[in-house]
Amino acid sequence: MKRLVLAVVVLAVVLAGCSYVTPSDRLVIHDNYLNAHAIAGKAESDANLPDYAKRWFAAEARTWAAMDAWSKGEPFAEGGN
Repeated sequence: MKRLVLAVVVLAVVLAGCSYVTPSDRLVIHDNYLNAHAIAGKAESDANLPDYAKRWFAAEARTWAAMDAWSKGEPFAEGGN
């Protein structure tokens, strides 16, 4: 009985530290990634937009790129995305 309880506790600890992204979550994250990059591209080319706003949208795009890589189980390389 003690082994069973110990196994359940160990399993609970392991599962609590793991994350799982469903395929539908992955699609939502990827859509937001594509949207953020499209907006960042438009913001960068807008001459009337202040620099702080361009930096904001670029940072938003990097954040979604990192989340997209995470949802696929891939490492995020700052310069690669």
